[in-house]
This record gives sequence, structure tokens and C-alpha cells, in this order.
Amino acid sequence: QATHGFSFYENEILTRSGERLNVGWSNVLSKDTDGRILDVTCLGVDLTERIRAEKALADKEAYMQSIFRVAPAGIGVVKNRVFGEVNQAFCDMLGYTRDELINRKSAMIYPSMAEFEKVGSEKYEQIHQTGSGTVETRFKRKDNTVIDVLLSSTPIDPGDFSKGVTFTALDITDRKLA
Repeated sequence: QATHGFSFYENEILTRSGERLNVGWSNVLSKDTDGRILDVTCLGVDLTERIRAEKALADKEAYMQSIFRVAPAGIGVVKNRVFGEVNQAFCDMLGYTRDELINRKSAMIYPSMAEFEKVGSEKYEQIHQTGSGTVETRFKRKDNTVIDVLLSSTPIDPGDFSKGVTFTALDITDRKLA
């Protein structure tokens, strides 16, 4: 009765043409009943493109996160008008922590359900017509003060709103008072 052992590892190889490839190796070792090696079967799969794509995705994610962190305006993503992501500027604008907002319905930051529904109606109508929507509205901060906001939104995938809608929110209270 022969026994088998399996291993997997990745490494970089240099081809005859000088190209560097990342290869994933699957190895099966067969031994006889006395433990002597009968054979080793190796299969190498070129992982280079997958690794490049993963790095490009990670680089793009880092780029987007840096914008998200540094932007002076509130930025976030909603799915079905539920907060999925918000930046620190948005939290600071409203006085909430990120954890107090994530997975909560965005209606919580409007002074009334009527305002929440009006904004949704106007903004999503604009999005359907032009691909993005901008409305002036009012948000209620955690301390119950009300601020004037310029709210702009665009879907992540115009053909599928279920993937989320990105928004920016700019506090225009001082501008309106002036």
C-alpha cells in the first residue's frame, strides 16, 4: 500500500526569456510501504496575472482610502439608504462615531421623515436622469442641532443601485447664514 503526501507553495521563477513569473506548485509525493519515495508529481500554475491584479486592487483601495481619510467633506456609501461606510469628516460634522452610524438607516440624521423622503425622491430622480444628484437639505446632529447641507450622490454602478450609492455632504450652514 503506497502512501501519499501533498504540499503547495509559491515562488518566483525566471524563464529562459528573462521574464519573472509567480508560480504556484502542487506536489504529491508517493512512498511505498517501507517509506521509500516512489515518485513526485508536480504541477506548476502561473499565478503572475492574479498576483498583479490583486496588487493593483490593493493599490487602488489604498488610494481611495487616502482620499476618504483626507477629504474635508463628509463622504460615505449607502445601500438602500443604510450607511455602509462613512469617513471621519462626516462623523465630525454630525457628532456621531462611525459605529453609531454604520448599518443604521440614514433617516436618523434628518430632522423629519418628510425631509428624508423629499431628499430621496429628488436626489434619486436626478440620478435616474443624469447619473448623479445634488440637493440642499438639513441634517440633525447627534446633539439635535440642525445644519444646512449640500448633499451629492452617485451610484457605484449606475445599472445596479444595490451595489451602493456614494455621497458627499458639505456643511453649508455658515454660507447660508452669510
